[in-house]
Amino acid sequence: MAEGNDTLVVPVIAYILTIAQMAISALLTGNIFAAAGSILFVISDSILSWNMFISSIAFSDVFIMTTYYFAQFLIASSLSFHKDAEIYATTDFIL
Repeated sequence: MAEGNDTLVVPVIAYILTIAQMAISALLTGNIFAAAGSILFVISDSILSWNMFISSIAFSDVFIMTTYYFAQFLIASSLSFHKDAEIYATTDFIL
C-alpha cells in the first residue's frame, strides 16, 4: 500500500470481504442479472481501487462509471425477474 495509507489496511480488507460476499450471494441466486451486475460492480470497484492505490489508469473515470451504472441497472433489473415478483405486482399485497 502507498506510504501514508497504512491506516486504511483494516477498512479496505473489510470492504473487500463485504464486496466478495455480495458477489458470491448474487451468483448463488441463480439470477443472471444479479450475477452479472455483481461482477460488474466488483470490476468497477477493482478499477477504482487500482487507480487510487496502485497506479493511474487511462480513462479510469469512464471505465469506473460505465461498469458501475451498468452494474446498478442489472442489479435493479434482477428484482423484476424474481420468481415472486408477481406477489409485489398485485394490489392485494400488504406489508
